[in-house]
Amino acid sequence: MGVRLIKAIILGVLVGAAGFFFGLADPGIDLEEDIGLRTLFRLRGPRPAPTEVAVVSIDKDSSDALNVPNDLRKWPRSFHARLVERLSKAGASVVVFDLIFDEGRDSHDDLLFAAAVGQAGNVVLFQRLRSEKIDLSNKGDAPAGSLYVVQTVSPIAPLAESAVALAPFPLPKVPN
Repeated sequence: MGVRLIKAIILGVLVGAAGFFFGLADPGIDLEEDIGLRTLFRLRGPRPAPTEVAVVSIDKDSSDALNVPNDLRKWPRSFHARLVERLSKAGASVVVFDLIFDEGRDSHDDLLFAAAVGQAGNVVLFQRLRSEKIDLSNKGDAPAGSLYVVQTVSPIAPLAESAVALAPFPLPKVPN
């Protein structure tokens, strides 16, 4: 190998390592999120939202209009059942809920919702991710490190069985 090639390889490794470690540090992450992503989106240009997708947003205005609590977890599941029925009648090809239904509530409403989900045949429900930290120890008492075990928690059985699919929705736990 020539001297120039060796110098180029060493320079490439050094620049790559510096970029890797800078990217792991807070200033590097901030730079990427604030400048890098914004630049890429500007270069790509605006894109129209797909016409075949509709997002049904549930917010404070919705809860006020329906006279239900602002906390979505406290809404009667009969509301979700009616929503699925209406979306199905309107011709929705897929309905996805980004709510977690892993605890039973009013059994009548739960079964009503499960029946609507099963009848529609196109509803995807989310699974919650539960993380557990396990400390590993050496032969002594000092911890040798930690292990994180992530498990999916499915919706209650009637809903899980009636849904066409279940899927976790992992989001990074960072400020942005």
